[in-house]
Amino acid sequence: MPASSRSVAFYIRELESLRERHCANVLAEARAQAKEIVRPAFQDARLRARSVLTEERELLQKKIQAAEARLRAAELQRRHRGQARLLQLAYDQLLQSLTRRWLAPPSRRQWVLALLDEGVKRLPDSGWQVRHPEAWDAEEIAAAREHLQGQAVQSPVFAADSDLAAGLRIHCQGVVLDGSVSGLASDRQRIEARLLALLIHQGERETDEPGVHPLD
Repeated sequence: MPASSRSVAFYIRELESLRERHCANVLAEARAQAKEIVRPAFQDARLRARSVLTEERELLQKKIQAAEARLRAAELQRRHRGQARLLQLAYDQLLQSLTRRWLAPPSRRQWVLALLDEGVKRLPDSGWQVRHPEAWDAEEIAAAREHLQGQAVQSPVFAADSDLAAGLRIHCQGVVLDGSVSGLASDRQRIEARLLALLIHQGERETDEPGVHPLD
């Protein structure tokens, strides 16, 4: 091969090698620049994803808390409704029990004497009017009058009252001592508070007993 041809081939190889190195350098530089461009983008994407996940987690937690609050409110309302039904039932049974006691002669006599003695303690000894159910036995009325006279009550008046079904009311100088069923049960709020306390106490006692679950 002539010297000139070898020189041309040498230069071509050098140019090819130079071109390859230049391309490699350009490619490496481009890759480095791409990494510098992509890295912040990836970091920003991760931050956005983390922020979205945090927001979703907080939103889910709020939904769970709201659902739990609704469940607690529903359970509280259910318990209140159950307590209201129990209190109404207990109150009705109390009225029925008082009426039965009035209708039974032995307990009626105790009722009458207890009320009359309470009136003797709290009321003046004159001006008494004892109002009673129309069906009250005449012999018991006479016995009650005699009892009051024995307690120094002057001229007590006994009068039938159609509004009374059970119990007595004593009127004396503007004061009323109400010993009727409705009078004894008139302070419903206090009665229901005591009934509720009894129900709660009963529930706690049953809960303490092995194998007993009042809510079952």
